Amino acid sequence: MTNSRKSKRSLQLDSPARRWLGPAQLRNVLLMATMALIVASLLIPSELAAETGSHVVLVMGWMVLLAVWLLQSGWGRGSDVGIRISWAGIGVGLFCGWYAISAMVMARHGHARPAYNAMWIGLAYGVTFFVVRDLVGRPAMVRAFCAVMVSISVGLAVLGLYQYGYSLPKLRAEYAANPEMTLRRAGIEAPVGSPTRRQFEDRLASTEPIGTFALGNSLAGFLAPWLVLLLGLAASPLSRIWATRRTSAAVLLATVLLLACLVLTKSRSAYLAVIVSLGSFGVIWSLRGRVRARWILLALGVLVASAAGGLYLGAWDRQVLTEAPKSLLYRFQYWRATSALIADHPWFGCGPGNFQQYYTQYKLPEASETVADPHNLLFEIAGTAGLPALAFFLLTGFLLIRPCVGEPSRQVTEGHRPPASRAGDSDSNNPPARGNAVILYVGACVGVLLGFLAGWATEMPPDLALFWIAMPPAVLTVWLLDPWVRYGRLEHWTLLAALMALLVNLLAAGGFSSPGVGQLIWILAALACKPHKTVPPRSSSPRSAVWVRLAGLGAVVLAIACYVIGYAPVLEAKRRLRDASVAERADLVQTACLAAANADRWWAQPPRLLADFCHAQWMANRSRSAIDCFYEAMEQAVRRDAHSSQLHRQCGDWLLEMWGVGHDPTVIAQAAEAYRKAVELYPNSNILHAQLAWTLYQCGNTRRSAQQAEVALRLNQLVPHQELKLASQPLAGRGDDARFPSSMTTEQIMLVLRKLNVGH
Repeated sequence: MTNSRKSKRSLQLDSPARRWLGPAQLRNVLLMATMALIVASLLIPSELAAETGSHVVLVMGWMVLLAVWLLQSGWGRGSDVGIRISWAGIGVGLFCGWYAISAMVMARHGHARPAYNAMWIGLAYGVTFFVVRDLVGRPAMVRAFCAVMVSISVGLAVLGLYQYGYSLPKLRAEYAANPEMTLRRAGIEAPVGSPTRRQFEDRLASTEPIGTFALGNSLAGFLAPWLVLLLGLAASPLSRIWATRRTSAAVLLATVLLLACLVLTKSRSAYLAVIVSLGSFGVIWSLRGRVRARWILLALGVLVASAAGGLYLGAWDRQVLTEAPKSLLYRFQYWRATSALIADHPWFGCGPGNFQQYYTQYKLPEASETVADPHNLLFEIAGTAGLPALAFFLLTGFLLIRPCVGEPSRQVTEGHRPPASRAGDSDSNNPPARGNAVILYVGACVGVLLGFLAGWATEMPPDLALFWIAMPPAVLTVWLLDPWVRYGRLEHWTLLAALMALLVNLLAAGGFSSPGVGQLIWILAALACKPHKTVPPRSSSPRSAVWVRLAGLGAVVLAIACYVIGYAPVLEAKRRLRDASVAERADLVQTACLAAANADRWWAQPPRLLADFCHAQWMANRSRSAIDCFYEAMEQAVRRDAHSSQLHRQCGDWLLEMWGVGHDPTVIAQAAEAYRKAVELYPNSNILHAQLAWTLYQCGNTRRSAQQAEVALRLNQLVPHQELKLASQPLAGRGDDARFPSSMTTEQIMLVLRKLNVGH
């Protein structure tokens, strides 16, 4: 009887379901999902991820993956519940925790929706680090992971070359032939001379490729670390990258494509990052005999030759170098303003996702633009999440780098090629993990499909050209690198050099909050934090199992919170706004906008669009229902985004236009209050002071009008940019006034208004 029971139990454990759904198989599924989420995040433009919620589907995927991983670790039969806990991991947890606290605290004072979106992105960064660190453990898997990322960078580089040589010139020609049709295809409705149209024309005139990003600097920031990784592999005599013609061809092909695209981006920060990382690590490791100095010199020579070739062929002009001091001056202006912001908000910053709204309050008069981030990694972290977040980030970096620097003799992850194995190598007792590497390859392919699905869900679908332009060279690169994945080596100093290149670039270009670039910090840190060894499963104590199970339950709660706060409201509000954009009747548009505003009570965009629609309706038919809807929607938008100078200015423009119809003194007083609030949030704007001066003049308050005109003229003298001068910016609500004919510029009007104070 006893033997029969044992046999039945063994049959149950060896059943097909057990073999296919066991811990090892689930671990492979999690690994595939990790690769898919990383690849998908690179296919959707991520510079405005916090503002638009473009990555909310992928963030939800990270939270679900975390919950499944921890639950499997805590309750899975035969699994290793010994989740690795290290000081570096604690530092990452502290940083992500404070980042989330900052978002929740400051969401009440700014725009809550981008704050919450940025909070979930920050938490997803932490999940990325822990999952990659613990799931990608074996050396062959680390090499496979790097091979996939290099192949993706090659695909994006080819896409950038395609944009530079074909798609962008074609789009410029189409716009020159028929501007209105080109704008309609792009989904842009902007009259001639409007800021939106000028912005589109400026971007169209730019020749820099952008890949799947919105900016050329972001593409360069992504390419730079993988180019450094390739050059490091080529320079290392231990990497075995030159062992076969196949891998040699992969290195040469990938290096040429990445270099060509990087040169075309005209990103000075990326150039500097590549040179600094290669130079510093080359000197250190050549002195230790790990890298031949001639290879480092050859790599730097190739970079210089590429820059010279780009200059000679006209790919970029001399302004790339001559305007470098001006670009650095602009960054000093951003950093000065951000320093003042940090001084006023040292503990929690302005909140993730709200930098641009707060930046206007500190922007210098001579600064060129209202930037979305301070173009510096450290200033961005301190400015958005406070000095404690910066301290945790720097502490984590120190804890990650210290073991690698302190034990240089162990910084090699080597594959195994029978029979030439060596005792003590990480893979010496295991066959090549090609099957596990294939899991990452398949995960990358799944990630491409996931990127399209997530992009369509958030109305930011990737370019279909990815399928026939970027994927073939990416697949080819993976195939060429596969022998190195199975039998090669990857020294950790190469990963550290790639991480250094990324950090140097972010110190000058920014982009920490952009998932396409920011997540690379945590990926490279997880891969390079310590030597990767194959750790055999070990039994953990009941106490540690309890902690892992509690963490799994916490991850479930976190996933539910992500769904309630981030995923469901964002997608529902976007769906309702999409219905409003295609509705043909005014009542349907209004109903859809109201539904969007109710679906996401933290997002200011739905009530803002509703206020704009109701304002247009009232201007057309003067209905009572339209004006009531307008005021309610405007108040709701301001309540949700109270710290936006741009929104208050828009409210003033709406009210001033309405006053021009009926000359209601209550309306003009409300317009003046809206402009006053806009000036309070953007005190160094010459045009806002001028707009307030003009509105106060219409109210009959000539004394305050003259004071504001004086401030506007004083600020106007500090502005070095001609397009930002008062003479180049029109005033809203001019109307018909015999004293101020339409031929007068804003600067001339301010000169007249300033004199009114003398007469008074």
